Amino acid sequence: MTAKDLKNALLQEAVQGKLVPQIASEGNARDLLEEIRKEKLSHGFDFANAKSGKRKPKKETALAGSNPCGISEEEIPFEIPESWCWCRLGEISTFNGGYAFKSGNYVTKENGVRVLRISDFDENGIKEKNPVYYPFNTEMENYKLSVNDIIMCMTGGTVGKSYLVKILNEEMYVNQRVADIKCPGLVDIDYIYSVILSHHIQASIQDNKNSTNDNISAELIRNFIIPLPPLAEQKRIVAAVEKFMPLIEEYGKKETELKALNEQIGTLTKKAILQEAVQGKLIPQIAAEGNAKDLLEEINKEKAKLIKEGKIKKDTTKAGASGRALPEITEDEIPFDIPESWCWCRLGEIVHLTSGQDLQPEMYNSSQKGIPYITGASNFNNGNVIINRWTETPKSVAIKDDLLLTCKGTVGEMAFLKEKKVHIARQVMSIRSSEKISLGYVKIYLTTQIENLKSKAKSMIPGIAREDVISSLIPLPPLSEQKRIVAAIEKMLPVCEKLGV
Repeated sequence: MTAKDLKNALLQEAVQGKLVPQIASEGNARDLLEEIRKEKLSHGFDFANAKSGKRKPKKETALAGSNPCGISEEEIPFEIPESWCWCRLGEISTFNGGYAFKSGNYVTKENGVRVLRISDFDENGIKEKNPVYYPFNTEMENYKLSVNDIIMCMTGGTVGKSYLVKILNEEMYVNQRVADIKCPGLVDIDYIYSVILSHHIQASIQDNKNSTNDNISAELIRNFIIPLPPLAEQKRIVAAVEKFMPLIEEYGKKETELKALNEQIGTLTKKAILQEAVQGKLIPQIAAEGNAKDLLEEINKEKAKLIKEGKIKKDTTKAGASGRALPEITEDEIPFDIPESWCWCRLGEIVHLTSGQDLQPEMYNSSQKGIPYITGASNFNNGNVIINRWTETPKSVAIKDDLLLTCKGTVGEMAFLKEKKVHIARQVMSIRSSEKISLGYVKIYLTTQIENLKSKAKSMIPGIAREDVISSLIPLPPLSEQKRIVAAIEKMLPVCEKLGV
């Protein structure tokens, strides 16, 4: 169980009356709710319209048992002790949704009062970074924030985030879409805050938020159904929560440390497995599978034939240096020993690499006309290629099953192309091979070399050159062994990923 699960379980036990025992001498919540109602009526609050938040005084009406605000049986989510009662948040609090400050009128701290925006707080407190200030006017008086107010985000990706204000370092006024909830002294605000943080209320927020922009309404907040205990029991519940919460927080710290350790172990294990694979130590060699020297000779003959026929261009160490062969491999370059049936070669000897070209804006579109246009790392997501542009005038073309490699900006993202044909920008290279080479094995080796390739990146926007890739050394196994290595890695890596969960 995670720390979050433990916290949720603790708060749920608390709001269901299961965390502390009930004591008969503490009275019952129906009498407490009657007192709250009288107090709020004395301040001009319309108790009968607590759901809508109206403040027009009305003639006092009798409470309907433990259900004074029309809470139906279907709305009640769980059973509570007999001494408790259900009520709506609007019955036991006052609420406002913030003042509509105009950002164009913000002033310096010396000339205004602080505005508390959605971005200015989270569950841990009020943030002091980049505060904004606004000239005071009397219309703002009802939006002043006080100690022991509960503030809640009413919109956006953090809708429902809440904070109980315990300290105010300066005068503040809540901005629109920041709910400000104030409770009378007859209610323990810490208990109400526990209810708001509980799964009971947070689930209601998620279930009822506007799906378009993640908004929740003032009406929804006023209508939160609150399980209300007698005041003395509220205080005992708060004391129990405060006793257990530090233990949960400590558990959370240990959980975070363990997760980080697991992720580190998973990463290190993955690196170790990949390194063992390309050194020939992951799986056994099989003599019947032949040797890589013969394989490399077959590949060289095949490439020479294709070059002679003009079907492919000869790979060179520098763009434009036509006819310049890849450099010979020296003993000093070889980083580790490999099996006798393997051999070292340059990547450019066994694959064909296509460099991308950028297109002018008028040459591509977003209306799916032509073939996809892959511009860079933003098109890569966990080994998949995302398509959001197309072109009818392709120049640098990659085809299905090519291995795409990002080479500028973000270096080292890789994915196998599933589309029939795409145009690649200069931030991307495509790697293609004959049937005598497993591109899956090439990808494994490039994964072990990404940091080395990144170290060669040049210019203000980091980028690696074509020659950096095709000149890379690669330890080459026989084809059958390449395929067995790929199969072994595909089986092992998911286990490494689970270690990081």
